[in-house]
Amino acid sequence: MQKTSGNIKNSSWNLANILLYPIAFLALTPFFINKLGEVDFGIWMLVNSYVYIAVNIISFGLGNSITAYVAEALGKGSNVKLQAYVNSSTKLIGWISMATILITILWSLLNLSGTEIFKDNLDKILIVATCVISVKFWELLYQSVLKGYERYDLA
Repeated sequence: MQKTSGNIKNSSWNLANILLYPIAFLALTPFFINKLGEVDFGIWMLVNSYVYIAVNIISFGLGNSITAYVAEALGKGSNVKLQAYVNSSTKLIGWISMATILITILWSLLNLSGTEIFKDNLDKILIVATCVISVKFWELLYQSVLKGYERYDLA
């Protein structure tokens, strides 16, 4: 019976985790619009969407793969496989991150030369957001490895 109670508790926390952010954000949207104004709020939402979508598309599902392979290596007790998985994931994330930084540098140089793709400083905002994307890839890596340590039962 304890197992069922624990499962319900874990499921409740998981559901709360999934629902809490959207509900809180939806409730606070009028506050954000009043404080930022409609235009700045729209730009802020555009940047958030850009970062979220870019990280999830460019990562090619890497986060789930890292979690599964780390869990597999831990479940089998193979430190060699664990190190190989983490090292190859780190190398791949490094390459993706460097490509993102290169895009940021090129976009910045283009912007400094006076060429603006978008108007009203949106270029500068998207350049900063692209830098954030580069950092988010590393967050994805560490988060996935830690999830793999939590889910060693998958192996």
